[in-house]
Amino acid sequence: MEVSTSRDYLARPLRLGSLFLHFFDIHFIEERGSTASTHAFQNEILTATRIAVAISERVFIPASSYFESHICRSIINDLNDLFELGIIVIAGSSPNLDIFIDEHRESALYRTDSRQHRAYTMAMSDHDQPAYVSRTRSATRDIVQHWSSLVNSDELPKRLFRHQDIQPEIARRLEQVPSELNGLAFIPEHVFSVLDLGSNSAIIQNRIRSTINEAYFGSFTKDLKSGVIEDFNYLSASYAIPSFSTCISYYKMVRHLRQQNRLRELLSCSALMLLQLGEDPVWQKGIINSLLPPCTTGHRSSEISNNIAVSKYCQMEQANLSSDIVESLQNSTFLRPENGLIIIDNREIIMGDQYKVNQAAAVGPGAYAENNTFSQVVIENGQQPDFGELKKQLEQVRLEMAKSAKLPNEFIAIGEVAKAENAIEINDNKSISEHLKSAGKWALDAATQVGASLAAEVIKKSMGL
Repeated sequence: MEVSTSRDYLARPLRLGSLFLHFFDIHFIEERGSTASTHAFQNEILTATRIAVAISERVFIPASSYFESHICRSIINDLNDLFELGIIVIAGSSPNLDIFIDEHRESALYRTDSRQHRAYTMAMSDHDQPAYVSRTRSATRDIVQHWSSLVNSDELPKRLFRHQDIQPEIARRLEQVPSELNGLAFIPEHVFSVLDLGSNSAIIQNRIRSTINEAYFGSFTKDLKSGVIEDFNYLSASYAIPSFSTCISYYKMVRHLRQQNRLRELLSCSALMLLQLGEDPVWQKGIINSLLPPCTTGHRSSEISNNIAVSKYCQMEQANLSSDIVESLQNSTFLRPENGLIIIDNREIIMGDQYKVNQAAAVGPGAYAENNTFSQVVIENGQQPDFGELKKQLEQVRLEMAKSAKLPNEFIAIGEVAKAENAIEINDNKSISEHLKSAGKWALDAATQVGASLAAEVIKKSMGL
């Protein structure tokens, strides 16, 4: 499968910082009722996961979802070629994955006849699992705080029982839930038991799931400073999920891919090819048009004003954005300084009145710079190469490398060549040599094969040959 290429797009592609995937949680899936067993529901989970991997630097999933949810393990393990790259990460409160499994298997968090206890009894920590990151916040503590706040404000009884007459005894039992759990995990089924809710209380049980998950998901997104995917058909939560980084509209992104006849490609390609898809010009335009700002309350306004033009906050030339991407950004509804930032290859591009770009020569609203000097790339006799020709040849080299790339280190080498191209664009000559040195012998061989003599010479010099 070939990925379309063009010089008229981000040399260093636009990628979101991180996305948190809430929809693998077993209690969230239970909230969906019979819908969760439909093909449409499960296909939306698959599609959303692959979009997240293609467009963001990191995808975070609760470690509990990975071990407790079969659909989570099935979809994530199919992307195991990406595990060693650290793009897909499972997060938990334990210091490492071994301790996480042991604590959930051997502690009193779950009853011995529970599905969670069975899941962790069978769980094993091995090399073929996503990277694990230890959280600083406690989800249980955040849930207790949220639950207690709703009890103290009399909001929780109203949420759960709506228009029913609320007896004082019910309010008292709700207040005692955290203490009566007595060390058990603060999960819906344990709360049902404490409140002695029978099977005929399905509606109230679902409201309890929503109340717990609202705090649970918010604990992760705040701790991990993550955005979320929104605007689902089947996977939207009935409550607010706060976000602390740039988010994406599932509906807009899928509509764009469908219009461009690229949706089937997303669902059928290999894990490593997902990374290339996200950098494709068609995808880049879709990402721009689907961006949503962080929303720390989770309650997003239906319309976001765009009275302030993006050019006031970021010199597009310094960010190395093409004219069509600039136009898309200026038409975006999300470009206000209070709405957070855009991450481009780990660079903060928009954040209030200040942005940070590696080797940038201008910072601040309306900033401008000229007559800048940088370290030089030289060839024979101390002469500088023709950088326009060098950039053209490096593109040929990159495309040649992409034809046969299969291994993670090969995709990394391709990325180094792309970064060298970007360095030429922003006159960061010092970085050209650094990136071409990292690209190494494979890039040199590709340059020789396509007859890119200038690129081959510069790569040799960069490698010290």
